[in-house]
Amino acid sequence: KNRFKHKNPEETCYMMRGNAEMLIGDKKYELRPGSLAYIEKEETHAITNTSENPMHYFVIEYIEQDKMWSERGYQGRV
Repeated sequence: KNRFKHKNPEETCYMMRGNAEMLIGDKKYELRPGSLAYIEKEETHAITNTSENPMHYFVIEYIEQDKMWSERGYQGRV
């Protein structure tokens, strides 16, 4: 449930508020404020809120920016 595969090379998730369970591959991790989770390239993963309060987190996705810009037609244009 709620599992998906990213096409991005890798991803980092930082928990700011609330509690969550993160499934990375077949391993479960408990996240709380200050927790940092690293997800490898194309690793299946899911995050679930485990408290009654909202969870707040941010994600950094490491992308091949030059490739994406050129695929969108922006490379070399002013």
